[in-house]
Amino acid sequence: MGRFNRFTVLLSLLAVIALLTSCGSSQVYGKIKKISKSKITIETGSYTPASDSKKNAAKAAESDKSAEGSFQADGGFADYSLSADIDSSDLSEGTCVKLTLEEDTVMAIETLLCPKPKTASSQETDPHLAEAKQSALLLVDDKKTDASGKKYNTHKANANTILVGNRGSLEMSGSALTKTGDTTNGAKSRLHGLNAVLIASEGSSASIDNTTLTSGGTGANGLFSTGKDTTITANDLKIQTSGNSSGGLDATYGGSIHAEGLDITTKGTDSPAIAADEQQGTVKVTNTAVNSDGENSPCVRAEGNVKAMWVKGGASKSPIAVIENNGRVTLDSCILRGSGESGILCRASGTGTSGENEKCSLNVVDSQLTTTCNGPMIAVDSGSLSAVMENTTCYYSGQAFAKVTGSLILKGIDQVFKGSILCKPGSSARLRLTKGTLFEGAVDQENAAKFTSMTMNADSTWNVTGDSYVDSLKNKDKQCRNIKSNGHTIYYDPGHKDNAWLKGKVLSLSGGGKLAPVN
Repeated sequence: MGRFNRFTVLLSLLAVIALLTSCGSSQVYGKIKKISKSKITIETGSYTPASDSKKNAAKAAESDKSAEGSFQADGGFADYSLSADIDSSDLSEGTCVKLTLEEDTVMAIETLLCPKPKTASSQETDPHLAEAKQSALLLVDDKKTDASGKKYNTHKANANTILVGNRGSLEMSGSALTKTGDTTNGAKSRLHGLNAVLIASEGSSASIDNTTLTSGGTGANGLFSTGKDTTITANDLKIQTSGNSSGGLDATYGGSIHAEGLDITTKGTDSPAIAADEQQGTVKVTNTAVNSDGENSPCVRAEGNVKAMWVKGGASKSPIAVIENNGRVTLDSCILRGSGESGILCRASGTGTSGENEKCSLNVVDSQLTTTCNGPMIAVDSGSLSAVMENTTCYYSGQAFAKVTGSLILKGIDQVFKGSILCKPGSSARLRLTKGTLFEGAVDQENAAKFTSMTMNADSTWNVTGDSYVDSLKNKDKQCRNIKSNGHTIYYDPGHKDNAWLKGKVLSLSGGGKLAPVN
């Protein structure tokens, strides 16, 4: 065989080897973003073993331990199916891996040493949980655990039945959790979940369904989520708490809870069914029943963000909702009842009579709210509340729809407001009537407020029930035919720029009353 023919044969063999290699397995490096029994999502990138770094090798020699390699992400993500032979139970988010692939299926997984991801706050090693981690009945710390179909019961003080921390992951279905024993630190229980039945913290996650949670101790909340990137997903749970300061759901310091199909009952004082407390916790609840029987135990308490859809129930001795500091509450298609001194209460920790330094918000759509108290539907004790109501029915027996000591912005969209706006000295109230809204009441009859305003679309109506004082009146209907005076006078500030269209004159209103400048 000539030299040319031998060279041709060699090239052919190399081509065959390359073809076989391309049709076989391949390997990729990445960091686990999400993993289940059948699928894995990785953050793609490159991996440098510790042996390739003199610095890492020196550290390893000094500590006599295996040094961590380094992972450099390239900004991409990839999804793969897992072979049926792979056990993913010990793998968790943030683990560096080398995957052996056949097409889009992972045939083998090798874990690699690399720095674990850190959370963006001090919650990664929450000092408030140090004691709790030592006493928890089940601690899921920096690992993945399936606790389905089991019963867990603890009666120790300051002990969680289950604590998930340090970016751990819990899955639970068909289980029963019981907690007795009191807290010795009420602040840690409310803010950090000490003594709760189940707490997720420090960027961890928990997925729970078809499970019961029962607590009988003081400061023994049901589900508690705390810390940035911490998430609890809950479906079809029954939560019952009977001790004081023992709410149903609570989220703090950036933690979140997403719940659907729950039945929540609380009996103690200071035990709201749903709460989002300190530092912007978030709770989203759908298709859930809530009942609270204790003093200061509303259906909803929010210093953070609460969104409720198709939630039914009531609070027998408390308002429907208490919104504090910078809290936000959204109610969509809810049927809720309350008692206490008002239907919905806004209050703030800030100082000053106007309360402008703390701003809460309330958004209610297609709902039914009932309060059995003789007070107003909305009370702004302090702070500032921006409330929007749309197509919502409000039942109450008091004469005032809102009592304002701080600041209120109230907007109606296709809404009926019945009852006056009672203003305390130094307060402010701004009303906006849009899309056919009816307001039947008086505004600041005692002329005590620092500022009041009324803004009306032409298709909205003000049925005046008493002499009123508004510093600013803006009306799309310049003839004010949409104001039914019933013989009462509306006084306006002739020097305010919004009233320039009135030119300081007296305008007669239907029903025998008038619109007149204040002396």
